Amino acid sequence: MRGTINLELSPSLAEAAALLAACGLPSDDIEDSFLPHFVVAREGHVAVGLAGLQLLGDTALLRSVAVLAPHRSAGLGGRLVRAAEQHAREVGVSELFLLTN
Repeated sequence: MRGTINLELSPSLAEAAALLAACGLPSDDIEDSFLPHFVVAREGHVAVGLAGLQLLGDTALLRSVAVLAPHRSAGLGGRLVRAAEQHAREVGVSELFLLTN
């Protein structure tokens, strides 16, 4: 059985990079300045999902959306995207674009 998943802002760079690598996604272009706009999903103290914003004025890229395999198909990706969208509104983003492979 899975535990409670909590969403928070500002993962560490190491935490974000490890999660993205586990999901086969690149992390070499993530900068520390992006991290206050990244939402991390944690089960206890373990990062199991991520969604990030890269702000460009009042526009942002939604990027680095990743969920570890054991936590997929349970709606966590949607929760992460909605949390990132809410954060974008809170910081004044008027246009949001999805960056994906």
